[in-house]
Amino acid sequence: MQADTAYCTHITNIGEGRTRVSLKTTMMPYPGQFVIARYWPGLDPYLSSPVFPASLSNDGFALELSSNSPMMPYLAPGAAVQLTGPFGQPMSVRLKPNGRVLLISVRSLHRLLPLAQQALLAGADVTVLIEKPYPLQMLDVRIEARRGNMLTLLGEHLDWAEKV
Repeated sequence: MQADTAYCTHITNIGEGRTRVSLKTTMMPYPGQFVIARYWPGLDPYLSSPVFPASLSNDGFALELSSNSPMMPYLAPGAAVQLTGPFGQPMSVRLKPNGRVLLISVRSLHRLLPLAQQALLAGADVTVLIEKPYPLQMLDVRIEARRGNMLTLLGEHLDWAEKV
């Protein structure tokens, strides 16, 4: 576990009531891990929030928040965010090139996107099944996305997946 100060570099409204916030930091969680973020100055740890990165980069990561999140007024380019973590077990998936990975999300897909990024880097094909609205234009173009009733989607896609 470590502590770091991240700096907000960019804020984008991505649609469907979601906002993506890019943070520059040296703290690099692995897919499946989360960090505790405090968006305002102060020492009270109870006012911090757990967040899962939506994408990872060489110099930080991006978060996805609800556009009406109470944290949004504290975020602007240049704003400091106190981070503690990472916490949780990283998802380590042994993937083969040309493997077929199925990611399933009934809530918000952003928590699984670093895993999809990892699978794409390994050369696997990725399909995501989602039940709730999500701004699909934010997904890597190599990800196949299907949205609808989860039971129906599972019946159509579960039999071909090598990893779920």
